[in-house]
Amino acid sequence: MNGEKVSDAVSTVVSREYPGETIRYTAVSDLSPDGEFGRSVLVATENRLLLIVGRGIRTMFPLRGVAKFEAVSMVGNGAFEIEDGTGVRFRLCRFSNAKAPEFATFARKLTHAASGEEPGEEKGDAPKRCPACGRVFPEGSMVCPGCTKKTAILGRLLFYARPYRSALFAALVCYLGATGASLVEPRLSRAVIDRLIVPGNADPRLLLALVGAMAAALVLRSFLMILRRRTLALIGNGIERDLRQMVFAQIQSLSLAYVHKQKTGNLMNRISSDTERIQRFIAGFASELIGAVLLIVVVLLLMLRRDWRLAALIFLPAPLVFLGMKVAIRRMFDVDRRLFRTVDVVH
Repeated sequence: MNGEKVSDAVSTVVSREYPGETIRYTAVSDLSPDGEFGRSVLVATENRLLLIVGRGIRTMFPLRGVAKFEAVSMVGNGAFEIEDGTGVRFRLCRFSNAKAPEFATFARKLTHAASGEEPGEEKGDAPKRCPACGRVFPEGSMVCPGCTKKTAILGRLLFYARPYRSALFAALVCYLGATGASLVEPRLSRAVIDRLIVPGNADPRLLLALVGAMAAALVLRSFLMILRRRTLALIGNGIERDLRQMVFAQIQSLSLAYVHKQKTGNLMNRISSDTERIQRFIAGFASELIGAVLLIVVVLLLMLRRDWRLAALIFLPAPLVFLGMKVAIRRMFDVDRRLFRTVDVVH
């Protein structure tokens, strides 16, 4: 039976075998009763519970003789079981973990119906849309990206870097020092061109001094960049270790029922991918951003001191550049979010 024709096929079988009875609830399994891959349908009418395999009824139980309905979780799959009034249990069908929520809902509906109550809305079902803005929640999450305050998230992320603030400050100093050394090299090159590459103005001592200064600036910049990268690597490893320990401890404190409802990929990404992204942001991007902002400010001040008209002309297209960067960053975030969800599905 194809998924699109399940309802028609099931209705045909039920109406043929039990004319006049109406189908109330159905649950479609992706495993056969023997545990092999296949399709079977569990059907509940007003009077009986049916297991339909192919185009025939394989099992039938009167509902009035059933005292308990339960979707049992096992290793790698689950089973739908019923219990009669004498305490004897019968296993009707099996299903994969992907179908566990559907069969758990099926069991709850039958339990409500057996007690004379209407199933109504399940208390455990979470809303699918954000109550504030109406956006659909991302799969596996109950946090709305549109309503989340980005500054609050940034503050929480930087909180985890507090034990490493001295090392982060040292890495920032190394970055600024390396940037300063790179700014010195063009000035030394200008001095060589302006003072020495002139006929009759040769000065070997000055040439050696300027070349030596250029070499020293290059060595200093390389040393500071290496030191910065090593410092950030140590900081990143420490932050990633702390985050993984914290997330693992949090998952350990959750109930088994909650963990069972989550996808394995979601939990694995919380411990591995998510902590790695946070570590890269704190130890890499944050320090790079601060250093880049300070560099722009210093360069702007030097240009204004040199010639404010030239500086204004150079920074005139800055708003257009920032607008283009904003659009590009938003698209990059969208691609990154889709990639993150794909990794969830793959895991």
